This record gives sequence, C-alpha cells and structure tokens, in this order.
Amino acid sequence: MSEPIWATAESWGYGPAAKLDAVLECLAPLMPCQSVRLFASGSCRQLLSYRSALDTREELLRLLESRLPGSSAPLLVNVMDAEVQLAAAAAGVRCVYIDSLMHLWMTMAEYGIPYYEALERAWRSVPASDSRAARSLMNPHDKHWLAHRVSSLSLYQELNPFTGFRRELVRHVHARAVGLVVDPRLRSYRGQDDPVHVLIAFGGRARDAAYTTDIIDSVTTALRHARRSWRITLAGASVGVWTSTDARVTALRSRPDFIARFSASGVVITPPGLTTVAECIATRRPCIVLPPTSVGETANRALLQEWHARCNAPDTLVFIEDPRALVPALSSVLTQDLQGVHGVPCDGAGYCARRIARLVRPVAEVDDVHETPV
Repeated sequence: MSEPIWATAESWGYGPAAKLDAVLECLAPLMPCQSVRLFASGSCRQLLSYRSALDTREELLRLLESRLPGSSAPLLVNVMDAEVQLAAAAAGVRCVYIDSLMHLWMTMAEYGIPYYEALERAWRSVPASDSRAARSLMNPHDKHWLAHRVSSLSLYQELNPFTGFRRELVRHVHARAVGLVVDPRLRSYRGQDDPVHVLIAFGGRARDAAYTTDIIDSVTTALRHARRSWRITLAGASVGVWTSTDARVTALRSRPDFIARFSASGVVITPPGLTTVAECIATRRPCIVLPPTSVGETANRALLQEWHARCNAPDTLVFIEDPRALVPALSSVLTQDLQGVHGVPCDGAGYCARRIARLVRPVAEVDDVHETPV
C-alpha cells in the first residue's frame, strides 16, 4: 500500500475545512484503498470530527520540522494553511495547495473601490512583457502568495474568467483555476417545501449574542408574516451563544447534519463568506447575503456582487445593505420560486481529487481531467 496522504486545512473559519472535506469525499471513490491522515485544530477539527481519528496541526508542524533530508514523505494536501505550506516546502514535502482567497493575495492601495477594479487598474499599468514589474504587484510578505509559489501544485477556486490579470498571475505562480470547490453530497434546490426550511449559516467566525439574536428574530418575524409553517436551522460557530425553547429552531453541530439540512433548505441566510455562498450558487439555492462585519467579508462581498453582475445571474443571490432589510428580503424570496444560475463550473472538488490521485499513482489508473480551466 502507498504512503498515507497527509491532509490539513486552515484552523479558523468554515470554508477551509469544508473544502478539504469535499475534496476527500471526491478522492475516496478514486482511491478506495488509499489511507489519509488528517491533521486539524480549531474549527477545522470540530467540522471534521466525524471522520477518522484526527491528529493536531501542531503535530503536523512537528513532523515537518523534524523530517530528515532524503527520507520518504507522503503527499500533503493543504487547504489555505500558508504556515504549514511553507514548513512543508522547507522540509522538501510535495504539496497540493488549494485556495479560495485569490482576491486577497495582494494589498490594495485603495480600498474604497471594488477589489478587482483596483487589481485591474494596477495590472493595466504594467507592460505585458515586464514580468519583474508583474511580480512587484504581489505583496512579498503575504503568506498565501508565498505558499502558492512553493507548492508542487497550486489550485484555486474561481467564480468567473477574467482576462489579463488572472491569466498572467496564474502563469507566474504555476497555479490552475478550478470550478467551485463544493461538496458533492449537497443536493440541488428543488423549490420551497412546506414547512418552509430556512438555514442560517453564521460561518466559522464567532459572533456576539446580540448579532445572532437579531438575525434570528428578523427571520422568525418574516416567517410569521408569511403565514406558513416553518422551521429554522442554525449552523456555524455562533450557535453556541443562542438558546431557544422553540422546537422549530434547531442548531447543528456535525458536518453530516449540515449536509442533510442544507440539502433540504429552501433558502440560506449567511454573512458574505465565499464557501457558503458558493454552495448556494452550485446548488442553485436562494441565498440572502448579510452585510459584512469585517474587512475580509467586505472583499468577499465585492467579489460576489461583481460575479453576480457580470453573469447577469437571476436574483437567487440577494444582497442586503442593512440587517433591518432582512425581513422584507426574506418575505420576497418566500413568495417566489427562484431558480439559480446554470452553467457555473462546480466540479472544483472533483478536479482537485483527480489531480491529487494522479500525483499518487500512475496516470493510466485515474480518469482524465475533463473540465476546462476557469
């Protein structure tokens, strides 16, 4: 049997762990006898706890730092943990680095304009043949950027094709764009059921009790106005700060439960985290995107709004500017049978799994990679 694959993801947030879980799910049928050793800490450990016994991220760093030069080493699959990636490169370990934060690789000189507008403006100022100037656009101190530079294979999720900047950036870091990295177990939207099922996904970042309570109260208000039977499912790091005696409101604490409840939901409400919104796009599910509460969420929101406008997508993504707009937004969604945008490349997890399998065993044993790079 071949060496076990090592796998890890960034310790904070929902997205990294969910993407690793999706890739492992796609890898299992390709390599049914391949063992995977998981290293996880923080919210990543909580989300992946349903899988086999987990080692800690600290143990992975220790193994990498103590590795003897020339000794055999497994392939490392790493989702967005730049520190681990740099340690693996220093130890001479082959790595596949998967990222969904391409829009955060560079430091913007101006933050008051949409993120990609700043990138494209910077790119247009660089002569096409001047690779030195192109490299100078990157923030040399950004760990994610450095992690891509030292990877054996670098893959990143993208929503839509861009000319110019992204194409050249990929050439400089030998990366490859893939479709949305979404768990294949998530079922597509099938219309509003009765009772109406609303999933509120707060994401992996903990939020205070007042924020959580205000969102839940707004949702229950809208559902009462709709005069329909309903149920609410809460997911994410904030569910522990809220309790209810209402049997129609339940909190999720396991990944399999989330997959089942997401697949049954008629609408998802979430802060502007890329992964949850990408899951809604991939499953063509109505999604109300709450106002951002951090710099990262502001950048995410700009990216999502730009994608939505460029694709001329149906209004399955509803962006609200103020939490007080949640009640009318949800009431509007509940009166429509929205169908999401078709044609969005969503096989990013499968693509990543096939590339990983081809690195571990002969190409002839693994199905060819069919999708066109984003």
